[in-house]
Amino acid sequence: MGAACPCLFNTVHPDSVEIHLPPTEVDYPAPVPNTTERYLTKKIQWFEDYDPNIGSDDVDNDVDEREIAKADIDHHARTVPKSELNSFDQLIKYLDKPIKGRQTRDEMMVRIILVWLSNQEVEQFVTGEGTDKTPLGFLSLLGQRRSTYSTFFTVLCRVADVQCAQIHGVCKAGDYQPGDTNVDNLTCLWNAVYIQDSWRIIHPYWVCRSVFGKRSSGWIKLEEDGKAIGQRTKAAAGVIKNAFKEYYIMPDTSQFIYRCHPDNKEWQLLRSPISRETFLKQAYLLPPFWVMEMKLLSKNACCLHSSGKTLTLTFETSKETANAINLDYEFLLKEGSAQTEDENEMLKPESMPRLVTKIRNASEWNFDIQFPIEGIYKIVIFDRTEGCRLIPFNPGKLGFGPGPESDRAGLLLPSHRNGIITIDQNKPTNLRFLLASDTYKSLNVKTELVNFDLKDSKSSVERVIEKDKKELKIITNIVQNGDYGLRISTGTGGDLEELTVVCNYLITTSNKLSREKANQRVARRKLPSSIESGTVIQIQENIIRCIKDNILENDSDIENAQRKLDVLQIRKDIHDAFLRNHLGTIEKTINNVKTSLYERIFRKAIQELDNRAKELRSS
Repeated sequence: MGAACPCLFNTVHPDSVEIHLPPTEVDYPAPVPNTTERYLTKKIQWFEDYDPNIGSDDVDNDVDEREIAKADIDHHARTVPKSELNSFDQLIKYLDKPIKGRQTRDEMMVRIILVWLSNQEVEQFVTGEGTDKTPLGFLSLLGQRRSTYSTFFTVLCRVADVQCAQIHGVCKAGDYQPGDTNVDNLTCLWNAVYIQDSWRIIHPYWVCRSVFGKRSSGWIKLEEDGKAIGQRTKAAAGVIKNAFKEYYIMPDTSQFIYRCHPDNKEWQLLRSPISRETFLKQAYLLPPFWVMEMKLLSKNACCLHSSGKTLTLTFETSKETANAINLDYEFLLKEGSAQTEDENEMLKPESMPRLVTKIRNASEWNFDIQFPIEGIYKIVIFDRTEGCRLIPFNPGKLGFGPGPESDRAGLLLPSHRNGIITIDQNKPTNLRFLLASDTYKSLNVKTELVNFDLKDSKSSVERVIEKDKKELKIITNIVQNGDYGLRISTGTGGDLEELTVVCNYLITTSNKLSREKANQRVARRKLPSSIESGTVIQIQENIIRCIKDNILENDSDIENAQRKLDVLQIRKDIHDAFLRNHLGTIEKTINNVKTSLYERIFRKAIQELDNRAKELRSS
């Protein structure tokens, strides 16, 4: 029971850990409940719109007062050069650059370390020498599963002079199912950092990594949001991916105790610690439950026993969020917990009555559950509210949208410069790149379409290299509503496994990610289609419409359309130069193309014009 999340969390068994650290160091403060409750007394001053050209007239102004943008801090952490990973002091010195001397430096350092750590693809370091002597060696240990994120985080914090304790306990994660009491496979490590005179919980692994698409077998799905299903669940191992989750950076300890229970009760950091038995018996509540400000009004237990045929679960949301929340559910029967003939009947959805009634009363939700046969049931309650969505995958330092990496790979003049593409369900969408003339013949391209829970097997993506046009065409067809990640990898070798990701897109069927008005969205969405196949007049008309609808002229989509006009004009100039066969015209055209932004696209044409010019000079 609880608010479900499509990503799960692995636990770590201590026997697999090679590097051991003392849980605390000498002179560390004792673990006591937070004196400042959930929030820090001194807030970090993040400035989202930092302008470096605006400074203070006070030359003696303390370094703490300089504005700092959260995005800049995260970018700094994600772009650490590999050359800085040869020593811990070297890495921390680099991470410390933008925050050194600030009053809230320790809080910022914790975040910077976690952002950096979450950006590391540890699988790429598997073949390296595993050692605890350097950050590079430690990444190899992580890739080889010979150490833990908690241990690496502890080392980094202590080198950075941030007091960091390592906590051993059990977590409801991995293969955990509500009602499990065997904790042998639930052992886990996490941390606490001492910030502003209080210990604060950090779960580095859950901040950095998630298992997406994992499903358990052994259940019969009876119903999903009012629809009879009658299907046995199939096990899926899932895929471990990087996924930065801020919730596990200094979470409320009264919430965290629903996920993790330390061996030492003092590290619960609660005024009223609970026993291991209570921890295992209480409801299985995940972060979305707390984020949506929900309360469990019925019995706080993960296992409920009903002597009758019905049971009611009651939740309450805050009045502020009540109208924005849309709760759904899955209702399942454990295989083998009922008579075989009864279970077989449950696999016939056409003969099954509706078993769960979802009743909404202002800010209160009631789930009235009926049990047609005796057995063990499970209900998973989750939120389908648009806007509370997980990104399909972590794009790393590339982010979403074309940039320098795609340009260097020879993918030029993209039809979609915005990293977020809003599309219509079941309507194929084309993305195009012009290809550099010196690479298009040997270029290999791989495209991957990823949705966050890996369940959609019907949506598709295909790519076509049109060598006559020197264009890469990528066709996506999204069958189900939702958010999808598109990865584009390129290389010039024959091995598709050796290709490098050069561009990511976030493709969505929802307009929630757009802050524009409807008329602006309509005008903007006409631009890519006109860029792809429209005439010069059509592109010009769509640009004018966008500007008329108050989309700025320096908008990336408008600028991209203007670039397409430039390319079309250059193609026309080249064509005309060949037709006129006039030396002066050809030389002028060659000079114009060479000095333009599009020289890489037209290198072959430039060479052909050069040859024609030589022929004219010698004739």
